[in-house]
Amino acid sequence: MAIGAGLLLGLWLSWPAVVLSGAIAALIALVRHHARAPIALIALTMVAAGLGAWRHEDLVTPVAPAWVDTADQFVGTVMSAPARRPKSQTFTLRTSEVEQGSALAPAEATLCVVLSPTPVVQLGDTITFSGQASPLMDEPPGFQRYLAQRGCAATVFGRSATVLTTGSGLLRTMAIARDTVTLRLQSLVTGDAGVLMSGLVTGDDRAFSADRRDAFVITGTTHITAISGSNFATFVSLLVAAGGLGGWGRSKGWLALIVIVVWAYAVFVGANPPAVRAAIAATATVLAVTVGRRPDVTTLVLLSGALMAMIRPAYVHELSFQLSLAASLGIAVSVPVAAEGKLVWLRSGVVGSTMAQVATLPFLLPLSGVVPLLSIPANVAIGPLVNFAFVASLAATAGAFLLGWVGWLAWLIAQPARWLCEGIIFIVDRFAALGGGITLGRVSVGVAMLVAAACIASLVANSDDVKRWSNKGWTRTSS
Repeated sequence: MAIGAGLLLGLWLSWPAVVLSGAIAALIALVRHHARAPIALIALTMVAAGLGAWRHEDLVTPVAPAWVDTADQFVGTVMSAPARRPKSQTFTLRTSEVEQGSALAPAEATLCVVLSPTPVVQLGDTITFSGQASPLMDEPPGFQRYLAQRGCAATVFGRSATVLTTGSGLLRTMAIARDTVTLRLQSLVTGDAGVLMSGLVTGDDRAFSADRRDAFVITGTTHITAISGSNFATFVSLLVAAGGLGGWGRSKGWLALIVIVVWAYAVFVGANPPAVRAAIAATATVLAVTVGRRPDVTTLVLLSGALMAMIRPAYVHELSFQLSLAASLGIAVSVPVAAEGKLVWLRSGVVGSTMAQVATLPFLLPLSGVVPLLSIPANVAIGPLVNFAFVASLAATAGAFLLGWVGWLAWLIAQPARWLCEGIIFIVDRFAALGGGITLGRVSVGVAMLVAAACIASLVANSDDVKRWSNKGWTRTSS
């Protein structure tokens, strides 16, 4: 934990993190006065922070090139798997040429592009289209930060697109497979329930109707279709259970197969930061089971995030990485792995959902300027349904492809997933009808730091580790 936390602090804050991490480690050693080798703990944390600081990269806001206001024709390569909505497809594009007036000239920049749904473009395609670019600095502050994290210097609403050459590679193949699954599920179950089913399996929920999307945003429940740790935990649990039924539960061959399937799923959903981090943690969990050790979830979350960021330091500035890591830590530190007692599942659901929302608030507040009042109760209410809906949607996916030739049977297999997704949508709509949150507008650095401090204090106060340490310390003092 000390190594993971130190590395992440160094990667995020650079060299000041060395002093900060040392102070935090010293405070922990002071609170845990029964802890062994406090000097070693402090030194280890500071060395890790130093290594992270050595790999630190500042977030560079892309500067719009001089031709942005005059270019009207663009040629470039699609750099991200397009996100598809009924009336558009959006992606990042690396330009190679632009036309100003009547001549094409070499030009390199990263643009966030919105095109009509046809012609369909894919990751790696080289395309040309006309349109008018809008510089990054012309966008609202919150949207500017989002675009900067994606590396975009400008946005373009394009028209008259033409695919010049098609791309290749594994990620492109997986993107096409993901589109195929999404369309198959949405044709099997129409409406927003089908969109939610595809979102749970592939992460693609962009076909939601406008009202439905607003309802999920108001209630802070959009994260349920972001493929991350909870999906992989459910996935691994299903595979382990299947191995147990077959008698191969702890065989090295079966565990190796689980790791292969986990990474195949991570690539299938786009190999985005949350999915890769979850796959690393899942792999470490399987390895721990192989050697007969019980994995520590908090440690795995920190180390997997640190490993990713050490390889690619820019991850610490990406919102998806920040939110996934923060939410996973919030759940890991507050929900015991092997809790016992009556209604423990309810307590774990309430505490986990609450702490996940608290942990992500410091990252979301500067972007939205809104404190969602209904986020915690809405997430608690839909929590039990989401995991069942994910499993049922996986079953519907298998039915759609394996039994697609028997239409009525594939439709029948999809009905449990449809009912569960309709139940989730019903609950979200009811909470959204109650109202939104507190709008603060543009949040200053000081306010953001106060909110972050309050959220960290809340996480620490609800941490099972901290409660255990303090109880041991109090017992020793009393004796």
